[in-house]
Amino acid sequence: MQASDTAYPRLKSSFNAGELERWYSPTPEECGFCTTVVRGQSTRFGFLLTLKTFQRLGHFVTSDQIPDAIIDHLAKIEGIPVDREALKRYDISLSRKTHVRSVRGVRLPAIGSGTEIC
Repeated sequence: MQASDTAYPRLKSSFNAGELERWYSPTPEECGFCTTVVRGQSTRFGFLLTLKTFQRLGHFVTSDQIPDAIIDHLAKIEGIPVDREALKRYDISLSRKTHVRSVRGVRLPAIGSGTEIC
């Protein structure tokens, strides 16, 4: 058992490719949910980070608490460059607060139940 697997989970500092794929790649269902919640492309990346880290931890974290490996992995999937300043703005935005409420209220299939991504 690792410290990240305790009753109060934390994000690991290093990941292998399988863990990133299994835990942090959005499924088609999650992408569909994202499309219904997010109004524009500018907040899509922040929403996906919020969703995937909440699924893993059971609580919300800000982008400065998310390891680079996770951010880089999702940015690669989304085909966008990482913009840390944009993530900081997202963290304090009204959009994020709306997204947090949406994520709390949804029940999606369990992590790792699908192999396809957006």
